[in-house]
Amino acid sequence: MHPQRRGRSLYVLIAISGHTDMTKLTKQKTDLIIAGLADGHSIVDVCEGIGISRTAFYKRKKNDADFAAAVHEAQSYSVEKAMEELDNIFEDALHRRKDYDTSVLRDYAHHVRWKASKTMPDRFGDQKNRAGVEIGDGTVKILWETD
Repeated sequence: MHPQRRGRSLYVLIAISGHTDMTKLTKQKTDLIIAGLADGHSIVDVCEGIGISRTAFYKRKKNDADFAAAVHEAQSYSVEKAMEELDNIFEDALHRRKDYDTSVLRDYAHHVRWKASKTMPDRFGDQKNRAGVEIGDGTVKILWETD
């Protein structure tokens, strides 16, 4: 058998086995999901890594409040860990302990900030909602309301 065909067959088997219902998400698999998310892996990568479909993941998350809370906690932990890592990287760059490409640092910081705003919007998301604009005698006032 041709090596590429074997790889494709294996992928097909994984894809077929991934279309199981949520009862196939055993305690061991849910622990692996939580650990993978806490390590910073995406939901896609974690699901593919343990051989379950994202549909099964999202069904379980929707129907199991404890699982949903554990997923949120793991993702929050991952964000906090990434922010600490980013702080360390910036400290190293600031004190010239390591040399980094500034565009890579900027992009990574942007990614971490985006991830934090989506995972923990109450803490890192946009806190202001635009309420309106007032135009006066040569001035422009932008009014904001906060929660």
